[in-house]
Amino acid sequence: DGVRYVDAPDLGADRLVWLVVHERGSSDLKSAMLGEMKADIAFSALNRRLAEVSLRSDSGVKEASVSYEWAAGQGRVVIYYLVPRDGMREAAIASFFTELKRAATFGVTKGEYDLGRSAWNGTGEAYLTQKANIKSEEKASRIVSAIVDDDYCTYTQAWYSARKTALSGVNKQDVDEWLARTVIPVPARLLVGTAGKKGSLAPTESEIGSVIQSSLAAEVSPVVEKPAGVLIQEKPARGKIVTSEKIAGTPFTRWTLSNGVVVYLYRNANTRNDFKVRAFSAGGFSLLDDGDFWTGAFAPQLLARNGAGALDEQGLAKFLSGMRTCIRYGVDVNHAEIWGESDPADPNDMERFFKLLYAMLATPRRDPIAERAVRAQISVWYANNATSPDFLYSNEIDALLTSGNSRFKPLDATRAEAFDPARAAEIMSLWYGNPADLTFVITGEYDEMSLKGLVEAWLASIPASPASNRVAVDRGIRAFKGPLVKTVRAGKDDKSVVTIFRDAETPCGAKEAQLAYILRNVIDIRLTELLRQEKAGTYTVAVGMNLFTRPYPLARTTVRFTCDPKNRDSLIAAAKKELGRISAGEIDDATFGRAVAIQKQTIIAGEKTNDYWNVVMFLALVNGYDIKDCLLYTSR
Repeated sequence: DGVRYVDAPDLGADRLVWLVVHERGSSDLKSAMLGEMKADIAFSALNRRLAEVSLRSDSGVKEASVSYEWAAGQGRVVIYYLVPRDGMREAAIASFFTELKRAATFGVTKGEYDLGRSAWNGTGEAYLTQKANIKSEEKASRIVSAIVDDDYCTYTQAWYSARKTALSGVNKQDVDEWLARTVIPVPARLLVGTAGKKGSLAPTESEIGSVIQSSLAAEVSPVVEKPAGVLIQEKPARGKIVTSEKIAGTPFTRWTLSNGVVVYLYRNANTRNDFKVRAFSAGGFSLLDDGDFWTGAFAPQLLARNGAGALDEQGLAKFLSGMRTCIRYGVDVNHAEIWGESDPADPNDMERFFKLLYAMLATPRRDPIAERAVRAQISVWYANNATSPDFLYSNEIDALLTSGNSRFKPLDATRAEAFDPARAAEIMSLWYGNPADLTFVITGEYDEMSLKGLVEAWLASIPASPASNRVAVDRGIRAFKGPLVKTVRAGKDDKSVVTIFRDAETPCGAKEAQLAYILRNVIDIRLTELLRQEKAGTYTVAVGMNLFTRPYPLARTTVRFTCDPKNRDSLIAAAKKELGRISAGEIDDATFGRAVAIQKQTIIAGEKTNDYWNVVMFLALVNGYDIKDCLLYTSR
């Protein structure tokens, strides 16, 4: 159908998208399931290959993927997505279509096929064990979609049975034949989004077609199967749980491990098959000098692509395929954090979780190829988003909230190019290198004896030094003293985004936290009634209330809404006037009662989830609150 061009400067980079629509063969549950399964196994293998291609700078590929999604009229659409590196569009197209031809010619490898089957089976089992935790609104939404789309519903037993039956009937040849028929996007409609920047010209249909034809005509060789690899070469010497004690007045337990690690636990009987772990150390960004700030800010992203233990990123993905196990890094001004989850109904998933945790903390990995790729992506992203309205707006807010502190000066392309992966690794070691500096919070459903075995084998065994007892450093960063109004003019949309901040340096404890939540509800009720219902000036008002104890006590109120530019000043004036009334204590009994009721219902609903208890324990420990005090303000 030819080429369609979309001039979209806000994209920040050229994008090429091919669309191929396939008619749906049958509405029969088993037949539909077979089609989905073949597509998932095939395209998951292909996307892993494309991810590896993107790591090679000579490939010209910045991002590439293939997906299989719904289309109008009960069909399916295959979407081919390609983002070339700057100035390497032809090389990227050639690399992309070479991989498509390789897949069409040789299919998937046995390892990729086995991995795909395992992932499908693992996903089904995860859904099955999580059925009790799926919220009613999620079920309702999926049932409506099933009715509208004449699709199968993933929350019925029939779905699980059909999935299991279909899985047993799909072999490697089926997947290879499906790939051979499907993977080359011909005929296709190609949409090209051009960045509109200097040197970026929309390619002609013949230019694109010529590169594709040459790529498809060239000889390709099959993929050479890589050895599976192992995450941990040798099992470490087992540690011990030295002490186990109940925390008086709470349902929580505290373990102290032989390597100095402290673990807080809550076995949650209200949540089925959910297991969450969170760990934090004090200091975060406050430990870094100004010159290290941006390297530290992107250190988790830079090094998360390195894989873990003896496995690179692709090997780790295979190791975790079909499992719920995941672990991520996170850092804020005052803390460094690790959090993750697993499925306690699956012993293999639980063991893989703790093995991965051990590998990330005991044997962090460096992968120069992955680091170069991520470093380049960060540099290009910032260069391309320098004029983005959202980027400029957030930069201005950061400047106001930090009084223009030099470490928060917006990152530019030159500074991005100066990222040092070696220094990033040193910073990560500062935050995560000594597990005794990390306090762990474990909540969910688990068998205590099994958990003790996993903790002693994989967490208590991590080499550690005595805890440093670091605290967050107060670097004197404060917000500008108001009142202050700042306007950022950017973008093409005829709309205004308004954000109002109010800071108060005030003692913050567990009681104040609950009062702050109620106050947030009061503000939300009053401003929604005023700005949306009375003045019809906005669809929604977002209200935030954040309390900080370190490095200094602070309560920050945030109000955000969008509106027509011509109504902006009057709505701002109305919102500030209403906030002034609330600050003066002019809160009517009806509004206060509604705010308390909302908070109570939020807590009652939260207590039935694992997330709630994990966050309650984490916030108490990270802020230095007494856990008993936090429990005083639950629905009990």
